[in-house]
Amino acid sequence: MGVLKGSSLALALALAACAPKPLRFVDGSDAMTDTRAETGAHVDATVDGDEGWEASAPQDVLAEATADVADGIADVANDSASDDARDGGLMDVSVGDGGAIVPRSCAAAPTRADCRVIEVNPSTTFCLGLDETAGNATWNASPPLCGLSLSPFYVDANEVSVGRFRVFEALWAARALPNWLDARFARGVTFRAPLPPRAVTSEWNPSITDCTFGATPSAERDRHPINCVGWALAMYYCAWEGGHLLTSTQYEFLARWNGAASAAGRTYPWGEDAPDCARVHYGPCAGEDALRTRRVGSLGSPQSVFDLAGNVADLVADDFTPYATLGVSSCWTRSARDPLCLPTLMGMHIARGSSYANGSELVSRTVFRPSGASSDASPVRGFRCAYLR
Repeated sequence: MGVLKGSSLALALALAACAPKPLRFVDGSDAMTDTRAETGAHVDATVDGDEGWEASAPQDVLAEATADVADGIADVANDSASDDARDGGLMDVSVGDGGAIVPRSCAAAPTRADCRVIEVNPSTTFCLGLDETAGNATWNASPPLCGLSLSPFYVDANEVSVGRFRVFEALWAARALPNWLDARFARGVTFRAPLPPRAVTSEWNPSITDCTFGATPSAERDRHPINCVGWALAMYYCAWEGGHLLTSTQYEFLARWNGAASAAGRTYPWGEDAPDCARVHYGPCAGEDALRTRRVGSLGSPQSVFDLAGNVADLVADDFTPYATLGVSSCWTRSARDPLCLPTLMGMHIARGSSYANGSELVSRTVFRPSGASSDASPVRGFRCAYLR
């Protein structure tokens, strides 16, 4: 588990005053609850018959010193309250004409280009990472882990746009949102996501240089990806939309394997050709509309999922841990199907897919994932959501 960072501690302290109980993971398959303090401790659980995560003592001294803060991370309601009462009835994702998923922010305009949601049906097993002998050890993608599979899911075709986020932001500013929501993952795993206070700048700081959000709506600017959003707020946002923050495994499947012609998958989300500004919005490329970013949907892949590399890097749900520890590390859900390193507010979060600010072709590769990258609000990071089928 990651080292407790100053910004995460600030968020924990800010949430503590309004939150009497700890974050919990709920195993939907057998209604067993993992009451989990933010120090990273786990209790035994099972998920759809697979071995669950085992007990592990907190390792972070600073986390232990703030255990009383951890008890207040999530603002949960009475245990006897129903799910609908706890989440304000927000968790049911909308279904539009023809069975298409409609994110909550798109209810007024479900056919808008930045509202497109793609159905993904993984039909084969696949690998994460590459062999160390290929020189990839420094990419935190080695050694390879194979034989994995994913349940079918839906995913935002684009990174969440400023326009979509603006709908959420207006409700947030009006204090019209629940204090927490459940982000529901495959195989019954649920993460209870607290709504960060607006004053926590590590989670929401649109005043940073190169942030895309503007106080006044703009037809051009609102088509750019939202950035300057921290990991905890991104997780809550996706729960509000009716889904969850894209997992790292889902990202790598989309970027490398989905529709790939080669048995090795793709080197880049668009294929094997070297990066250039016609394929990826990265370091050498100019932004548009007087911003460093480009409008969402400008650069895609053969599967119509756009900007899996470049524009802004996509925050993903998992805490960071080596692939090789699946079945060993206490964070993994211990299954080759829908693997997830269970997230914590104070874990080591990562963003996949590079950004407009990075000029290296290596970070555009589908296997690249930085370890321990900051999850604070930043102009180079955005996100997209996934939805259960």
